Amino acid sequence: MASASPPPPAPHRAVTRRRRSWRLGLAAATVLGLAVRLAYVLVLKRHAHFGGDAFYYHEGANLLARGHGFVGPYQWVRHQVVPGADHPPLYIAALAGASALGATSTLAHQVTSCLIGAATVGTVGLAGRALAGPRAGLFAAVAAAVHPALWVNDGVLMSESLVQLTVAAVLLASYWWWRQPSWRAAAAMGGACALASLTRAEMALLAPLLLVPLALRKTSLSWRRRTALLGASLGAMAVTIAPWTLYNTSRFDRPVLLSNGLGPTLAAANCDATYNGRFLGYWSFPCQAGVARSTGDGSDQDVAYRRHALDYVRRHRGRLPVVMAARLGRVWGVYRPVDLLRTERVVEARELRPAELGLGLLYALAALSAVGVFLLRNRRGPPALPCLAMAATVSLAAALTYGTTRFRAPADVALVVLGSAGASMLLDARHRRQEPPAETASYRDTEDHAPRSRAPALTPTPGA
Repeated sequence: MASASPPPPAPHRAVTRRRRSWRLGLAAATVLGLAVRLAYVLVLKRHAHFGGDAFYYHEGANLLARGHGFVGPYQWVRHQVVPGADHPPLYIAALAGASALGATSTLAHQVTSCLIGAATVGTVGLAGRALAGPRAGLFAAVAAAVHPALWVNDGVLMSESLVQLTVAAVLLASYWWWRQPSWRAAAAMGGACALASLTRAEMALLAPLLLVPLALRKTSLSWRRRTALLGASLGAMAVTIAPWTLYNTSRFDRPVLLSNGLGPTLAAANCDATYNGRFLGYWSFPCQAGVARSTGDGSDQDVAYRRHALDYVRRHRGRLPVVMAARLGRVWGVYRPVDLLRTERVVEARELRPAELGLGLLYALAALSAVGVFLLRNRRGPPALPCLAMAATVSLAAALTYGTTRFRAPADVALVVLGSAGASMLLDARHRRQEPPAETASYRDTEDHAPRSRAPALTPTPGA
């Protein structure tokens, strides 16, 4: 008769309990995030009526689900069928998945966005864990569940709802690549960057601001290996974006890589109203509407808008440094922040109280993120670079266009992850100071450093 297997040693049982607790905590935070989002939609946004970009995404998704392809919703309501690429396609495609199942109402698309937001909570938790351990991951998941900057987009049908999920995936893939720089990790990181770019076009800046610096930073690899892995990431990014770009070549007169919305944006952001006065550094629809429309399709009009905007910039280049500083101040909540929130309540149907709470959390997370950057400098493990790349992407995009709260969405995810890491490491430092010297040695609280043998280790894990 075979003898019974001996029970696992105490360290293994402890690690198993910690794994189970971590998973339960992440699941609870995800459920909390979904509940918060659904409550926001059902209580405050159930009967909301949307125009502008929200209408474009909502109606564009229904048109796509009905087999009309990516067409312009604004023109469709005027009984005109023209190809549409004002925005990248991924958020429209996500909502179209719900529409194909019969969920075509505004409320149904809001609920779909809430499900996307709940997935963001879980992915943010995984990214926080990959950066600074299980406790940081739980902090990040809870913060992502309750932070208004992450759930308000789900109720107003903006693509930022999906871009935050893709950004969390980029961070997670980046930390995977850093720990295990393999072909699969490189392709996953490039593919995640491509999905973010297919949600918001400015996320294509992650190629120079994240992929290249991360490869340069990985000095433990040879130049040849780093170059090869960087090529794999860039190749995966290009291959993922290519179908949309090739599709556009058959629809437009001029090349459209991700969208043809840059020209109208520049026209709205570069005019007298946005270079002076109350809307300094913001945008103005009358400025865009006042530009004489060009003949041709959307790609031709995009070029005409860009030329008009760049001509204005050249004639007022002496004013440009002040304007760009105001744009950065707006997107980071340090230039007329309350006035901006009140304007967005009218323009984007964002409630003032959640926006004010989100602004306060922005300041708190920014401070904790600064702590995280400092404490991660000499720490073995993933660096703060991926999170900082999100902040750089947001800053560059805002400086070149205009400053508004929703443009900060990718950086809000990064601040949650990095700020949670900072908070967790502060607690670690406090506990180390309070522990007696004889009790400082213990097993690490992560599965990655658990003993591999069935017998208990005779000495504590170094560095615990």
